[in-house]
Amino acid sequence: MRKITPQLTRMRAVVFLILLAAAAAACVRQAQPQAVTIISGEGDTAILAPIAQPFPAVAWAQTPPCGSGPQCARLMITQAGRLSQASWSEQGLRAESAPVELPKETRWVIDTGTPSPDGKWVAFTTLGYETGGPVMLQELETGNWTNLIEAVNDKLADGQSPLSTEFWWDMIGWFPDSQQLMNGPGDLSMVVVVNRQTFASQIIPFPGGGKGGRMFVNLAPDGSHFLFIGEDLEGRQTLSAYDLASGSITALREVPYEQGVLSNPRLSPDGEKIAYIVQKGQPESGLTFSLDLLPAGKGEPKTLAKGNLVMAVPAWSPDGQSIAFTRNDTEPNLRFATDTVPQPMRGNVWIVAADGSKETQVTFIDGLARSPTWAGDSKTLAFVTHDGQVGLTSIEQPGQVWQAAGPSADFPALTSVFILP
Repeated sequence: MRKITPQLTRMRAVVFLILLAAAAAACVRQAQPQAVTIISGEGDTAILAPIAQPFPAVAWAQTPPCGSGPQCARLMITQAGRLSQASWSEQGLRAESAPVELPKETRWVIDTGTPSPDGKWVAFTTLGYETGGPVMLQELETGNWTNLIEAVNDKLADGQSPLSTEFWWDMIGWFPDSQQLMNGPGDLSMVVVVNRQTFASQIIPFPGGGKGGRMFVNLAPDGSHFLFIGEDLEGRQTLSAYDLASGSITALREVPYEQGVLSNPRLSPDGEKIAYIVQKGQPESGLTFSLDLLPAGKGEPKTLAKGNLVMAVPAWSPDGQSIAFTRNDTEPNLRFATDTVPQPMRGNVWIVAADGSKETQVTFIDGLARSPTWAGDSKTLAFVTHDGQVGLTSIEQPGQVWQAAGPSADFPALTSVFILP
């Protein structure tokens, strides 16, 4: 049996704590905010609670009309489990619908949504109060909801074990035809490919050491393969590609854990390049982060950006020319102590050219701007603030931000936005 070293476990625990802390914080929806204690397998303790933000109000600019070009966008916004829609049109930004929720008989609240390429369906991750939850599928025209995991279980062949709705199910991506989608549990090394019409499924395990979900898996834009971060027989970290037609696995990069922890691999729209985050060091001695780029074929990686990228997830522009990410303004501090409430993070949205030639800060708020999401024009970005507001900005007008949704009245961490194609 392969030995798991303390250093290996420790470094993986740091990444896991980041994900777990965000998820646990999002689950807290109390009339009177209460702290939640999270203890990792290494004995680290995090005290998580809704924190009164010490930041001044965001200075929103007057929203301009979007014109008649492709920068016009429909935004779908989730706040504290409620889904609403806003549109940016010739009349500016305006709300389009009253907030809706999951059916009352469900035990979960919706979180992040991923629209199908044809814009007719959305797959939502969900959260429970003590567990994860299934992927919920919504048909936008009718508003009907489908519990994807329960629908898959209803269609399993005799002898197949049902999938648990208690897993931390994550939406990996849609296939180009909008007929199939890939999801997987965040703490297991496997993905499930589901046919949206028949709910026939294919479970695909891969060597990963318990690394699943979007933090470690990415579906190729053409649907031919997926990337995953796993481990080889010697315990080395590997970034690999799994070919869905043949089942073959190709190792693209091998990195010992002492050289950095890899996360959030993202293929470019043309499938030729992979952006990912590298975390080096330990909380006790200091952490460093970088946004690296690797050719999907042969080649050596290069660093595009550095800084406190603890919340960064590379977001490719549709034209493949730029990558958006969040850079925190403070030094990374992941040391959790008993009875210590973590301080609010400060940070803003940046973009970097895919060739590494230029970095640009596009938001300048005093607080946190996170989760950048591109519109189809490759110029407009939606983002979420520390207090759960949703804004728009343009890479052609850095510093100008326009409000799409006001603050979240419940828990700001449970706010997300996506733009329909």
